[in-house]
Amino acid sequence: VAKLFHALPRKIDCPTVFYHFPKTSRLCKLFKQWTAETGVEGLSWRRLRNTGISRMYESGMAENVIQSQVGHSSREITKRYNCPSEDYKKRELQKYNNSLPTDTTTDTRVMGN
Repeated sequence: VAKLFHALPRKIDCPTVFYHFPKTSRLCKLFKQWTAETGVEGLSWRRLRNTGISRMYESGMAENVIQSQVGHSSREITKRYNCPSEDYKKRELQKYNNSLPTDTTTDTRVMGN
């Protein structure tokens, strides 16, 4: 992984975390070469991008900040990249379960009935 990231072109003037590059670019070629050399299967630049964006969401980063950092033109596009991990979903469900009242004698009827 370190070899791949050291090979990334330095683009200091780029305001986004990820920027678009053609499949014929040096970076794409290096990425394919690296995954072939290491035997890593099923890894793609898009999957790394999805993971990065999902982790930004999971960290609680505001959606508009994520959108601006990854260079999307709309929130709808950014939302498509969010694929929450199973661990994150479990943690969120546990938070919900912990928020439920433990007193089962609470009256749940609609007021006025």
